[in-house]
Amino acid sequence: MPKIVSLPCLSVRQPWASLIVHNFKPIENRTWPIAYRGPFLVHAGKTWGRDEQDAYRELLQIALDHNDMRRVEVIQRSQSFRGGIVGFATLSACISRDRWIDAGRRLYDGWKNWFCGDYGWILKNPVALGRVVVFPGRQGLFRIPCGTLKDLLSEDEHEALLGYFFS
Repeated sequence: MPKIVSLPCLSVRQPWASLIVHNFKPIENRTWPIAYRGPFLVHAGKTWGRDEQDAYRELLQIALDHNDMRRVEVIQRSQSFRGGIVGFATLSACISRDRWIDAGRRLYDGWKNWFCGDYGWILKNPVALGRVVVFPGRQGLFRIPCGTLKDLLSEDEHEALLGYFFS
């Protein structure tokens, strides 16, 4: 068996990264398809521009309107959870917008239907770390050396990561 030297990681802007790792956002929208299937680290990007602020306000208001205090908490905390790894998830499929619509599925409606891009990466089994593990992000699906991760994570986090990726 080959030795694993690095793990895949995807940088996602907030509040979406937090919503992914807390199992509230099962689709990540991208303009490009991906062949990779399997677990990956979720990195919360540093950017907090107008689009992110608008999404934050919209999603927070929807959660408040539904009296969904768990989502309110996750969304509110997302502002400070930027610039590092916040959890992991599994990429189980990549579906084009046309295929999604042909299957009778609806596009983004502000809460339940998250698909709004050219491609929807279907995510499963997310896990939140509960903190930000500071690490620089990059575009695309990038790799982080396993040795670097061991140095950045607590022993419990490292064990959880190993169990998730290698079970």
